[in-house]
Amino acid sequence: MSDNNKLLLGIFIGAAVGATLGILLSGDKGKEMLDKIKETASGLEDELLSAVDKGKQVAEDLEEKIRQFTATA
Repeated sequence: MSDNNKLLLGIFIGAAVGATLGILLSGDKGKEMLDKIKETASGLEDELLSAVDKGKQVAEDLEEKIRQFTATA
């Protein structure tokens, strides 16, 4: 696993743990807590999809650079 992937994974896990702890320690009850969990999960989903898209773009850019390098070598 590359350093960038480890960093992104660490950020994602940290955000998930932090959000979970924040929700559980907030003292809200029942429906309020469930609504907050849904909202947080939706936000995390957006962040994850964004990170995946960024990772795909980095991979595509790297692939193109490799092709250019091998074409000139």
